[in-house]
Amino acid sequence: MTILCAGAAHWDILARAGEAMAPGDDVPGRVRDAPGGVACNIARHVARRGRVALAACVGDDARGRALLAQLQAEGIDTREVAVLPGLATDRYVAIEDHDGGLIGAVADQATFSAGAQKIGESVRRWDGPVLLDGNMPARVLGDLPVDRITVIPASPAKSLRLREPVAAGAGIVCNAAEARVIARAEGDGPALAEALVAAGAAFALVTDGARTAAICRNGRVHCATPASVTGSVTGAGDALTAAFTLAIQEGLSDETALKAGVEAAARHIEGTSS
Repeated sequence: MTILCAGAAHWDILARAGEAMAPGDDVPGRVRDAPGGVACNIARHVARRGRVALAACVGDDARGRALLAQLQAEGIDTREVAVLPGLATDRYVAIEDHDGGLIGAVADQATFSAGAQKIGESVRRWDGPVLLDGNMPARVLGDLPVDRITVIPASPAKSLRLREPVAAGAGIVCNAAEARVIARAEGDGPALAEALVAAGAAFALVTDGARTAAICRNGRVHCATPASVTGSVTGAGDALTAAFTLAIQEGLSDETALKAGVEAAARHIEGTSS
């Protein structure tokens, strides 16, 4: 079965400092471009092992054409990607410190916002599992069927808009900070996973950095402790979501799928993903 990843797709501009830095510093480092966006990132991970389609929006420009060409070369079905005339493909700029921690980021999402309704239409037409990017605006989220949707918040600040789909029965994969906002609860990963299910989620997988990750479904909680690794954390949650979803699609248990997700996140942070 083909998984649909729906949401943001753009170019990431990732700047890694070569040494410790403070606000206002100008330090040497390395800058690279890569495909980005929560939905796009997850789709790229899924494509390594499974069938995946992407519902997103790009501009009718050179950056958009280059992005589509790369995603298609990686095996992603892009027929649900809308190309919007007269608009520029979005970009995301992130600055990381020397050990990979995120210092700050800015997302230009003008084209994504303009085409969000088209993405929603793709989700409503889809008859299989959907991984839905939490960047989706509230005006679109309220009209989507939740019975086959898993939502992935884009940040704690954007998590409020996901309370409604979670309460209606969507599944959710998120970090502890996002879980606290959506569930209006405190605690560690296992407690927050339970709180999200109590709030209505079909299931909840909650990560907590280097601390215990947990999944709760049907009153049962399973936990996994991440390996101690160093490297860039950008995109680690997307790697986890893809590996977990593929394991579930293969019929594996929640416990096994959680471990697969945690291990995939660790490989991504180390830069050893394959």
